[in-house]
Amino acid sequence: MTRNQRLVLVASILGSFVAFLDMAVVNVALPAIRRELGGGISVQQWVVDAYLLALGSLILIAGSLSDLFGRKRVFAGGLIGFAVASLLCAAAPHVAILILARGLQGVAGALLLSNFGVLSASAAGSHSDQGNGHLLNLGFERSARWLSFGAHLEYASPEFTRLGLLQSEAIPRLKSQVFAIMGLGRAGSLSISRTQEDYRDSRTVQILSARDSINIGGLGYLTLSVLRSQSNTRDTMIALSLTHSVNARTIASATTTSDTGGTGTELDLQRSLPAGRGIGYRVIADTGETRAADATLDLQGDVGTYEIEARRQSGAPKRCLAQSIDPRSPRSTRDTG
Repeated sequence: MTRNQRLVLVASILGSFVAFLDMAVVNVALPAIRRELGGGISVQQWVVDAYLLALGSLILIAGSLSDLFGRKRVFAGGLIGFAVASLLCAAAPHVAILILARGLQGVAGALLLSNFGVLSASAAGSHSDQGNGHLLNLGFERSARWLSFGAHLEYASPEFTRLGLLQSEAIPRLKSQVFAIMGLGRAGSLSISRTQEDYRDSRTVQILSARDSINIGGLGYLTLSVLRSQSNTRDTMIALSLTHSVNARTIASATTTSDTGGTGTELDLQRSLPAGRGIGYRVIADTGETRAADATLDLQGDVGTYEIEARRQSGAPKRCLAQSIDPRSPRSTRDTG
């Protein structure tokens, strides 16, 4: 890679980093914005959403502008526009001007990301006793040989609910994730991510994780993971796992984890279901504070999938569950691995 190519790569990474950073970093400033400029929760949502709406709606148009005027010009214009819009945000004397400046930031962010990676957007809806709910998801991913990165942002309305969710379980109002995967050659691949969940009761959960996976030849893959969660309490978990592929459908793994609750080891042997008729199984043994053993047998035929599960935990009596699954359900063709 030549010097000019390296400079282009660094400029592209920094430009995309600035655009993605503004998706979530504004949440940190929301309390200060409310104190100085006033406004309730609806104003704060508009401060966040104005940027996302402008970015998501204009990124395809920005790509067409790059084809017409050149990528370099559009990228430089987006960078300058982003800097000017950021200054307007910092000097905004009123929330209306702040929301307008955030929208201009989104326009400039679309120019920065016009030729960089893949943008995805999705929407979902729900209907329940709470009313009609909506879920919006916006994501971006850039894949390359040595460095891949991306970000995802998900917004759920107060009425939105997921199938199978208990009434006591809350859905985050806003969920954001930023991640990067770096190829390290013989040292494997290193992945880093940061996830933040903001709830409507002003509770915030942050999860930082790092993982390195190394191919150790015929033995399989050795993976070291570190995860740190921050909410009302802080906890750090460290896990070391070895995964070995027995054949195309069978995988064996051993994982040792350590956190504030103690240290435990899990042994796992699983065989996935075939595309048609066949048998799949999974056997798990846990040791540590809670000793448990699980065994699951899946039988798949033309009519559907049947599952038999047995579990024994800390000397508790064994329980067995047999379940018939509708063949139209996605689970009837699921991979138990």
